[in-house]
Amino acid sequence: MIKRFGQTLDTGVNFVVANGNWTELEPRAGRYNLDSLNYLLSVSKQLPVSFTLRIINTIDRDVPPNIRRLRWNDPRMESRLFGLIDALAPLLNGRVRWFMLGYEINEYMNRHPQESGDFIELYRAAAAHVKERVPSIEVSSTLMFSGIDQLSGRLAALNPQLDFIALTYSPLEADFSVKDPSVLPADFQAMSQVAAGRKVVLQEIGYPSSPVVNSSQDKQADFYRLAFQYLDARTFEAANWMVLGDLSDAVTKQYSQFYGLKGASKFEAVLQTMGVFDAQGKPKKSWDIFRQELRR
Repeated sequence: MIKRFGQTLDTGVNFVVANGNWTELEPRAGRYNLDSLNYLLSVSKQLPVSFTLRIINTIDRDVPPNIRRLRWNDPRMESRLFGLIDALAPLLNGRVRWFMLGYEINEYMNRHPQESGDFIELYRAAAAHVKERVPSIEVSSTLMFSGIDQLSGRLAALNPQLDFIALTYSPLEADFSVKDPSVLPADFQAMSQVAAGRKVVLQEIGYPSSPVVNSSQDKQADFYRLAFQYLDARTFEAANWMVLGDLSDAVTKQYSQFYGLKGASKFEAVLQTMGVFDAQGKPKKSWDIFRQELRR
């Protein structure tokens, strides 16, 4: 792992992405296990960090069991979250530049629209607390690109509270087949418009290479080439490419089961083949594009 990390640093990568699930960071009430974040910070050579606290994880709450059924704006929920933030603050201070509360929250809100108002109240309080403890930090919540319309809909009250716009982006059809890479310029323009003068952080950007979803290594490379061409620094502050290597069958099935799509061949093909290295560790064409563009 350290060797692979060194390999990416050699290409010119200049920030690190970290994620934390509440139930893992606080396995018992008031007892915190921050080993994973400590380790990442220790090996990341002082690079800036983007950190997501996944109290929402796309389709599910990631909340300790004894408060899982509380409303988002319940004072007991807020108190426990503030305690976790206080525990994290010494690690975040001076290292974490971007902090996201919740991951792909639009999909969760699609399933639980009645919770959006309560969540926005919690976000407001938590964001203020994070910035009180770590004044240099910027705070947002991550949405899928396909869900940005919610920032003018059920999440409209959240929109002005976001210091930046955090997105995951992979251009897919409803059946998980890939869209042609040529859609990227218009999609990036839509991101710029919704940001309305704020910066955009692409928490994840990726494109699968599997023929199962009508893709290929050539298409993936074209997507990478276009993305670098349109990553205008006036709008885009950071972009995290998803991922370094293709996933194993076991990990792919683990993720697809979590999303309730186990056995969905196209979804699994998307998850499995986002890497710039294949399952045998051989570089794909997109890896050459990545290295070339970072040398510029």
